[in-house]
Amino acid sequence: MVTNAQLLLNLKVSPAMATRNATMQLMLNGQPLGTVPLGAEESDTSRFQLDIPAALLVSSNSLSFKINDGDAMQCQRDLSEKYRVTILPDSRFELEGQQLDIGSDLSHFPRPFFDSMQMTPATIAFAFASTLSSDALSAAASISSWLGIQADYRGVSFAVLHDALAEKNGILIGHPGEKIGGVTLPNADRPTLSIVDNPANPVYKLLLVVGRDDAALRTAAWRLTRGNFALQTGSTSLPVQKIPASKPYDAPRWISTDRPVKLLELIRKDQSLTVTGIWHAPLQVAFRAAPDLFLWDGEMIPLHVGYRFPTESWIDENKSWLSMTLNDTFLHNLPVNKQGALETLWHKIGGDARQETFDMPLEPYMIYGDNQLSLYFNITAKRTPRAACCSTTTSRAESTRIRGLI
Repeated sequence: MVTNAQLLLNLKVSPAMATRNATMQLMLNGQPLGTVPLGAEESDTSRFQLDIPAALLVSSNSLSFKINDGDAMQCQRDLSEKYRVTILPDSRFELEGQQLDIGSDLSHFPRPFFDSMQMTPATIAFAFASTLSSDALSAAASISSWLGIQADYRGVSFAVLHDALAEKNGILIGHPGEKIGGVTLPNADRPTLSIVDNPANPVYKLLLVVGRDDAALRTAAWRLTRGNFALQTGSTSLPVQKIPASKPYDAPRWISTDRPVKLLELIRKDQSLTVTGIWHAPLQVAFRAAPDLFLWDGEMIPLHVGYRFPTESWIDENKSWLSMTLNDTFLHNLPVNKQGALETLWHKIGGDARQETFDMPLEPYMIYGDNQLSLYFNITAKRTPRAACCSTTTSRAESTRIRGLI
C-alpha cells in the first residue's frame, strides 16, 4: 500500500519551444496531477518535483502528458524537430509504502511469489533440503516452467537455496519430515500443498510442496499449476493421480494447428489490437510454429484479417492503407474501401464501400519456427488548406482497430 509518492520529472525543452511559454499538463489515471511551465530557463533542462496523493495510485496506472498550445503546434507539421519537448529517462517515481500481509491462502497463487501486474523481471526462490533428490528437482522443474509461462515477456530467474530460507517469499520442495532452513515439512501421507508464514518475517510467505516420492511430488506440482483453489485454503492434501499425458503439438508457445487462432490470442498481455493517432508504432504479433510441420505442394496457410479505419472526413481514403508484413517480407496493402468501378461509383453517391476483411493465403515457406506479423495503419490526411491542421488535431482522439484470425 503506497503511503507517500512523488514524481521527479526532468524535461528537455528546445529553445524555440521555450520561447512560446507553453505549459504541460499531467494526468494520472484520468485525474489532474499538475501543470508545469515550458518557458525559458537558464539551461534547456527543467526539473520538477510533484507530490502525488497516495490514493491516486492503484495497481495499474496511466500517466499522460498534454502540451497546452499543442493544437497550434500540430499544424506546423514540418517543424516538429524545432519545437520539441523530451521527457528525460532519469525521470522517476519515488514511492513509500507498507507491505501488506495477504494471508496464507493458496487461492492467491502465483501471488505473492509472482505478480502478473509487475512490469519488471521476477526472481523466485526455490529451497531444498541439504541433500538434493531427483524427484524434488523434477517437481521444481514443472513449477518453474509454468511460472516462466506466466512471466511471459517480463522474464523470470530462479534462485536455488540448499537448507536455507529465502529472505522474502520462497517455494520449498521436499519429502515429509525433511527440514529446510529450520522449517520442517508436514509429515503427511498424501501429496500436500501448504502456505505458511516466513519465520524471518510473517509478511512474506513460504509455499510447501510435499510428497513421499516422485509420483506424489509430481501430483502436487501438477495440481499447483492448475490453480482454482477455494478461498481461504491455507493447506490441502491430494490423492496421488495420473497426470494427463501431453498431446502432439500442445506446447503452449506453438500456434495451434487444429483450429483457427485469433490474433488476440497471440499478442502479449501488455499489447492491444487498437492503435491511436496518425503516427503510431506498428502492431507486432509474434507467434511460433512447430519446426516439423509439413504441407504438400500447393497447400496454403489461410490468413484472415478483419480491420477498421476511423470514419473521418479528413482521411484521404485513396492513399491510406493497412500495410502487412510477415518476417520482414511485405505481404499486402489493404485499402480503406473496396476496389472496382462499381464499388467506387457506389461510394461516390454516398454508399458504404468499406473493405473491412481480407483473406490472404500464405505460402508454407513463409512460416518459420519464430514469426512476427506486423500491421501498420498508414493514414494520409487530405491535402487541403484546412485539413492539414484539422486532421492532425482530430486524430488524437481517433483510433484504428484490427480484428483478425490467423
